[in-house]
Amino acid sequence: MNDQSRFFTCNKPSDWHKGTSENLQVTERGLLLQQVEEWAADRILSLGTLFGEEHTAVSDLAVARGERFVILDEQANVKIYDYRNEHVDVLFLSGHGLFTPQAQIVCHEPILYLADPLGERKLAAYALANGQALWTLSEWNGFPFCPLALTVDSGQNLYAVVPLDGGGVGDRPVLPAGVSLGVVKVNRAGQVIAVYRNDLLRLDRPHSVHSLRQRFHLTMAASRLCLFDSDRKTLYTLLPDQGLQPFCTLLDPLPYAGFVADTEGYLYFGSGRDRKPWEEDTRFLVKLSQDGHSTEKVSAYRGHADKLLLGESNRLYLFDRERNCLTILQLKPRSMDWPVTGQAEGVYLSASFDSTQAETIWHRLTLTADIPGDTQIRVSYIAADHKHVTAADRTIPDLDQLIRDPDTPFAEKLRLLDPLWSTPLINPRDALFFEAKGRYLWLKIELMGSKYHTPQLQKLHVYFPRTSYLSYLPGVYQENEASRDFLERFFALFGGFLEGMDEQIEHVSRYFDVDTVPSDFLAWLAAWLGIVVDDRWPKQQVRELIRQAPELYRLRGTRYGIERIIELYLGEKPLIVEPFQLKRMRQMMPVAPLVKQLYGDDPYTFSVLVRQERLGSEKERMIVQRLLEEQKPAFTEAKLVVLQPWMYLDQHTYLGINTYLSEPSLMLLDNKSVIPSDTLLTDLDRDNRIGIHTRLQLDSQLE
Repeated sequence: MNDQSRFFTCNKPSDWHKGTSENLQVTERGLLLQQVEEWAADRILSLGTLFGEEHTAVSDLAVARGERFVILDEQANVKIYDYRNEHVDVLFLSGHGLFTPQAQIVCHEPILYLADPLGERKLAAYALANGQALWTLSEWNGFPFCPLALTVDSGQNLYAVVPLDGGGVGDRPVLPAGVSLGVVKVNRAGQVIAVYRNDLLRLDRPHSVHSLRQRFHLTMAASRLCLFDSDRKTLYTLLPDQGLQPFCTLLDPLPYAGFVADTEGYLYFGSGRDRKPWEEDTRFLVKLSQDGHSTEKVSAYRGHADKLLLGESNRLYLFDRERNCLTILQLKPRSMDWPVTGQAEGVYLSASFDSTQAETIWHRLTLTADIPGDTQIRVSYIAADHKHVTAADRTIPDLDQLIRDPDTPFAEKLRLLDPLWSTPLINPRDALFFEAKGRYLWLKIELMGSKYHTPQLQKLHVYFPRTSYLSYLPGVYQENEASRDFLERFFALFGGFLEGMDEQIEHVSRYFDVDTVPSDFLAWLAAWLGIVVDDRWPKQQVRELIRQAPELYRLRGTRYGIERIIELYLGEKPLIVEPFQLKRMRQMMPVAPLVKQLYGDDPYTFSVLVRQERLGSEKERMIVQRLLEEQKPAFTEAKLVVLQPWMYLDQHTYLGINTYLSEPSLMLLDNKSVIPSDTLLTDLDRDNRIGIHTRLQLDSQLE
């Protein structure tokens, strides 16, 4: 019986591309709903007790490399907060006299910029590593420099909104009516190299500097400077040949606060509206389209957003001064809605399957699919001996041609073919065709998902012609048409099971080969070796784990075994520090407390150090921690330490791993050069040094 059965298969992108679809995408993983990335809340950081037990309000903050935050508080302290490792490093302590708590900060590694119109140093750049002043700018164009907003580009050029024709004086400066504003460009050496102005940026009445700092915002959007006037709801952009020009005006009358752009150039605006305690919070983020013609609400966040920041991994950070907290948003895939129904669903129309035999009775359909609980796959079919059909009082000369016709709207195709489709089969992992007779067979596959889940159709088999275990019974069981039909469908329950079993037995060898076993059976094969596979492991790494399992079992509980399995997952060997390696250091009093702080004093605890670049998410960190728990020797504790790509004294800093020594560079000075951060002032010939080889009028001169 099985020898006569044949089947068609769809399991490659080229197979699916023979048909046509709407709101679906074809990938190597199969057929699934179109996905779009949407912002979702990741975590909320409370900043109130960050610097100790005493509640401290945050004045401003910036994001640095490695998703660290540079935070300025109301006492003029500046600290660097690594929230992943819960580490706080001090950069400036209050009482330094360099700037006031009202300063604005922006960071571009390795430089921290501060704008402080009320301080002595109006604009300054400091090394983020040690707080060393690189340059300051206090006056410009004959007036005290008064920066109102600032941002920095990828070339470390600073842009600041400033009054172009004068500013206020005193402790509470006020800019008079008629003052024009503009944007100045400051290079890495602290020199103003360009000025951009627009006649619309002129004050129509007196304004305090404080109010203007809340009114104007700067950001870089895909290498393009953008200035937002939150009072007039006007967005300006810097055009190469035209200077600073109005781009668009937001029609929403609500007040705006923070302002930032993502890596694709989309602009986001935070709400600055106050809310009564009893009111529903409707303060959403607003996303502006790239052409500036439309806006949409980002529902992942509700609340006040005084400042918006963008991190390296395209995360959004929203600072709410009201609650003194920072909310982190990240992009997550979401199923797109189909405009026809407004639901997360899509439709696929197959090309014809040709049996080459007229009046073929199509047998069964099997699907290999991932169908989450809140999703569904529905399959309908049409069977006919010819490609020309009649539907909706219209003759269709070639059904394949209609399905593939790019000029016919997809909704029109569905309307014309709607009367021809069979009753849909729901999640038909293994189902019989009912009254499907004809040379050709067409399928309509509907994928219905939810907001964050989509069914995934990986493989489809269509079997023909109809075979039945009824043929093994005496002919009397086939004489009555009604009973014959019932018995055929009844025996099909056992037939499908037995045929599937026969197919598995015939190809059973591939289930024991790590290179050919289907992904769905990887966990089953791993269980034979006593390996508990985490669903979050990439499939290729699971295969490699199974392949190396015998060797890893031999090494289990050893240092080399832990190195091997961590390297297998991360692609890089970890650094393992065992207690015996620290025995001598524990006896040295100056460093003994530091060794205890970094590695603990438990002789049965060892440290496993991995670089942050290898652990891109909290999910990967949890997997590594679980591997350590499974592989460590009995009665020991494994401490996972994530190394940061910078140096902290008295922290986990290791030469050649996350800290490097480099040769100092020589300094060349001209009117366009600055001293690099690693330059040393020296005399290679040991001449021209006061007190060593300095001789007036011979090798030295006074000027």
